[in-house]
Amino acid sequence: MSTIQSWTTFVDPFEHAFTITIPAGWRVTGGLLRHSPIDPNMCMRLVSPDMRTLIILGDPQMGIYLTPQPALLGWLSPPPGPIPQRPYLSGVDYARAYVLETLAKTLEAVALIGQKPRPDLAQGRHTQFNPMARHDGGEATFTCQRGGEAAVGFIGVDTYIYGWPMQGGVLWGVGLVLGFVAPPEGVAAATEIMVQSATSARIDTTWHARQKELSDAYAQGVLELGGAMRAAAQESVDRTMRIIDGIGSAQRESFARTQVEHDAQQQQMDEIVSGYSDYLDSAGNSYQLDNTKEYHYADGLGRTSSTNNPSAPGLNWEPLKRRSS
Repeated sequence: MSTIQSWTTFVDPFEHAFTITIPAGWRVTGGLLRHSPIDPNMCMRLVSPDMRTLIILGDPQMGIYLTPQPALLGWLSPPPGPIPQRPYLSGVDYARAYVLETLAKTLEAVALIGQKPRPDLAQGRHTQFNPMARHDGGEATFTCQRGGEAAVGFIGVDTYIYGWPMQGGVLWGVGLVLGFVAPPEGVAAATEIMVQSATSARIDTTWHARQKELSDAYAQGVLELGGAMRAAAQESVDRTMRIIDGIGSAQRESFARTQVEHDAQQQQMDEIVSGYSDYLDSAGNSYQLDNTKEYHYADGLGRTSSTNNPSAPGLNWEPLKRRSS
């Protein structure tokens, strides 16, 4: 029996690429993010009304990589934009690294307590974003401190790798990151919400057709590699970019999203995970405070107060403003 009384539908605000079901009253941020035309990722954070439970769906840093190896003559050019080099990681390896390297930057006392393969995570609807790749799933579980209290966490991952030869290595990426951070007594409810939200995702058919056209146009270059066909292979890559020009302003704007906007999304999500944000007083002094509280005050003597009560603690306390990203 569900512990959630009511659910509502969230629509991707960037490209209308998908919808998901989320608990009514929960805070949600994010949507579809791209690192390149052929690398779309669903990325959101859901936070409970009491701020104690966090659901992770995707990550702003999810992207594509090239395996480190020398470039070979005749290989297909990579998609536009800089692509970092990184050895391929299986689903289990990436889940473990995500906990110990990414979440450990924003959570306290992170300790890994388990990991295992998850073939089911390599078979979900998210694989439609990268239909030409081979997928691999894995999970990692951990304990931590969040917002000053003990919490338990789970991260499930799907990584994918293409068989396409590229100049500089083999292209691979992360197709799914999902998980939660919750108090021990809230693990069952958090698991239910994570699963319900992730499995409720519905990809828009029109958007999917456009995305498949992009992927197919790029993949066609592989079939045209070698010898006299090298020019035709590069033409296939160029054809991908011509397709981008014809798929509408909403997606063009998504392709052109600046690094500044990307960093702002990362900062916002890091703050949600950590439970702390930067607040400013009228003089510009900065305070790192618990963002699970709605109201924040400072008295000018270095003392601060964070509370859900809209009334100031005293006459000489001024309200603080959250620093903009």
